[in-house]
Amino acid sequence: MTGVQTCALPIYSKGTSLIERIHRGKTYEPKLTNKLVDVLKGVQEPVFLDIGANIGLISLNLLSNIDNLRIYAFEPGPHQYQYLSKTICDNDLSKQVKLYQEALSNKPGVTSFSVHTSKHASGDGILDTGRSGSTKLIDVKCNTLDNWWESIGLTHIDLIKIDSEGAELWILEGARNLLANSKPIICLEINNENLSPYPYNELDILGYLSGLNYILKTIDSIEVNSENIFELVELTDDFIAMPL
Repeated sequence: MTGVQTCALPIYSKGTSLIERIHRGKTYEPKLTNKLVDVLKGVQEPVFLDIGANIGLISLNLLSNIDNLRIYAFEPGPHQYQYLSKTICDNDLSKQVKLYQEALSNKPGVTSFSVHTSKHASGDGILDTGRSGSTKLIDVKCNTLDNWWESIGLTHIDLIKIDSEGAELWILEGARNLLANSKPIICLEINNENLSPYPYNELDILGYLSGLNYILKTIDSIEVNSENIFELVELTDDFIAMPL
């Protein structure tokens, strides 16, 4: 499958870097989207969690390719949340997409959140990675996936995408019960620059997933281990964790 296109029209602010990618290449993250579509293809009543949904480009790609897809999207950034909310409303997607304006981590409450200018809002996150210019700190609501999952009463989750600018391990730590019981496939970003302000590294993510009986691979299906993980992270950001 190639040339994935978004059918629903995303709402965005002028100059946002995510939209510039679409203008150049006509698609947004086609390789990642193809992998996610392959995972969900043939699943009855598929459920997808979009964590770090931003303005919703990955979710929109999946909606255009997967029938009967239910999406639960999490985006704490006020700029991104505003535009994704409008996209959902203007495209009449409220029955398929439920959007939460909260960060996910390993404990609930309130957390500080680093926000950039609208052009570089894709770099917003709990900690400032220093990759996208100056930031300001705001307070956002924070939850764990386990708390959310127990409150909503879902019987299964098929696929989780996590792109949280370095907070991936904290999100996974807050999802231990969900992962152990529902055993979803996880597609996550692992970027060594994003991880630099966090108190863990790539090996810690690998070890945590291994402890939950997940195997980690690159999006090109290269198996990740303690000996090759640092080399692989230099080559790609996109990884997929499969339950054994």
